[in-house]
Amino acid sequence: MPPKKEELALYCKLEQLFAFTDFEEPTPCIRFIGVRDEDFNEQSFTQGSDGVATFVVDVDASTSKAPESTEPSRGQSNPNSDLLQIDWNKFCETPEDCKTCTEASGLWYKITYNIDPRGSSSTYATFGATAGTTQSIQVLAISSLPGPTPAPFRPYTRRPDSALQRTYSLLAFEVGQGMCNLICSDVDGYIFDAGAGTPITKAKYVSGFMRHDLHDQIQRLPEAVEFFLSHGDQDHWRMLAWDDRLINKISIFVVPSGMKSIAFFDVKVKPRVRELSSHLPKWQLAPQTYLSVYRTRPPQKTSNNDGLIAVFERDGEKAILPGDCTYKEMRKDLDPGVSNLPSNVYKAVVVPHHGDKESSYDVPPSQANGIAFFSAGNHPTFNHPRPESEAAHKISGFSNHVNKIPAHIQKIVLL
Repeated sequence: MPPKKEELALYCKLEQLFAFTDFEEPTPCIRFIGVRDEDFNEQSFTQGSDGVATFVVDVDASTSKAPESTEPSRGQSNPNSDLLQIDWNKFCETPEDCKTCTEASGLWYKITYNIDPRGSSSTYATFGATAGTTQSIQVLAISSLPGPTPAPFRPYTRRPDSALQRTYSLLAFEVGQGMCNLICSDVDGYIFDAGAGTPITKAKYVSGFMRHDLHDQIQRLPEAVEFFLSHGDQDHWRMLAWDDRLINKISIFVVPSGMKSIAFFDVKVKPRVRELSSHLPKWQLAPQTYLSVYRTRPPQKTSNNDGLIAVFERDGEKAILPGDCTYKEMRKDLDPGVSNLPSNVYKAVVVPHHGDKESSYDVPPSQANGIAFFSAGNHPTFNHPRPESEAAHKISGFSNHVNKIPAHIQKIVLL
């Protein structure tokens, strides 16, 4: 009889119920991010801690079931509980579809597994992972259990107003099914999201054979840059996980308060993470150049509408960077500053949620020769951008920029 394989465990939070692996041929998975037993305690998740080692667990969706969203009684685990079957025909095209993700992401799960070269699931370090460090595993059990409550991150303090004569530009990057933008001068910069996706895969990215305009832009800056995350979905920060050079150039990581993902408790980034719980009123980067960052207050939170929205203004022309929060969701926001954003006239918009159907409603008007940048790839399941969104932005006066099959990470000047 062959020796019994060692059983291992990670203590995880649900990262994404409907995810796809980062392999060359993406397959459906349920994505968790977890920690080892020695870090599964309250002290590891305090504001003053240095961080923990975190690991991604991609559970094969073809043989697995989704974790249930009902919290067990305190002190009891829920082994082999009645788990919900995944309906792979449902994706987050409407906020209601996010309900299971939102509820389940508040729980902790113990994932028991063993290392198995033939296993259909996998695990790897969250940050700094390369294509060769993925371990194939066989998942044995997933059970929910009580766990530590992650503390808030330290609050973010913005830089002071500046009267220095610097010229700032807004750049968007073709990253496939992701999102990445940069506001920069020839000295400093602010990155808003840093995600990539199909057809920009991890294998292609870490190979180093792609043109990478984001690297070229920030590496030439003499000062470090600040990073703002619109919300916790991994397609808005995945390049950070793949790229130590990018992480090392960033001085501060700003995340929305209350974010459920534990990824930014990782020791590689935690000491530099700050959170934003309210608006950053318009502040001056240079004469006639301003940046505002809004913290949404949605009446019903989803993974897409609960986060940060940025507005860049230069010489009277505005651009909006909404992440995945659609104009329709902005209109419903409880904060007047956010709900009024679709009423503004914009020179450029980074179309929310990759140009899904919901982004076709309440499209703001365009200034003369305005640009609508659709950050989407060629993933056959999502099929972004949708024709309705492209048409709606064209009707509002924008010239649409769409490239679903970028071979490189190429910059597009928006403002």
